[in-house]
Amino acid sequence: GYTLAISLGLTSIFKSFLDTQYTFRLSKLKLKLRSSIMSVIYRKCLRVSTANRSGFSEGEIQTFMSVDADRIVNLCNSLHDMWSLPLQIG
Repeated sequence: GYTLAISLGLTSIFKSFLDTQYTFRLSKLKLKLRSSIMSVIYRKCLRVSTANRSGFSEGEIQTFMSVDADRIVNLCNSLHDMWSLPLQIG
């Protein structure tokens, strides 16, 4: 009885530690990924001629940069959930 209770408590503490590490590392990855994507899009915008860029205002281009980067970064959570949920259910 006591052994089971202690092991459940230790397991809960260990899970909490791992969840915190996962969240921290995923946040770092998302930050690096978002900044990389935004810099690549920004460099591309600087290389595009003004004739090709005339269809969009500078504000629209910045919005595209931000929204596209956020969508790709949010995909990280979805991909992780897609492979890990079957393991958690099983």
